[in-house]
Amino acid sequence: MSAGPGRVKWWEKEPEPTTVWRACMTDDGLDYYVNTETNETTWDKPEELMTEGELNATGDWVWIPHPEEAFVPARKISAAGTTVEVELKSGQRKTVKASDCTKFNKSSLKRVVADLTLLDDMSAQLILHNLKERFQRKEIYTNIGTILISCNPYQMLPLYTKEV
Repeated sequence: MSAGPGRVKWWEKEPEPTTVWRACMTDDGLDYYVNTETNETTWDKPEELMTEGELNATGDWVWIPHPEEAFVPARKISAAGTTVEVELKSGQRKTVKASDCTKFNKSSLKRVVADLTLLDDMSAQLILHNLKERFQRKEIYTNIGTILISCNPYQMLPLYTKEV
């Protein structure tokens, strides 16, 4: 009896990769990962679940100074003495002083929160990134606990009605 065209015999099957990590999603649509053995939760995708392209994009990420945006994220390519070569999201490579770089987890860029106390890292760079992302979504109000930050959009937004 043959297995038929296009069918693989059970003894010829490649074993499916097993992992203790499970991919989950928040109500906001953000991916997070849970280790089923230790119940560890992380925003960073475990290497076991990454595609080849994602593995190539991993590495050390740093904030570097930018003349217009204050700070931008960049992937560290190499370091030599007091300088670091980095690659920006655009693919452009730059050489910057190592002392100007601030290390961070890339996964923290995915989370844009309405209350900054929920950030993974309370750094000036991540706060500015979060405010910028919310501003681009036309979400001009952001909390830090009980304190409200308002970014002026310099245009009318449909936030208020006659009832308000």
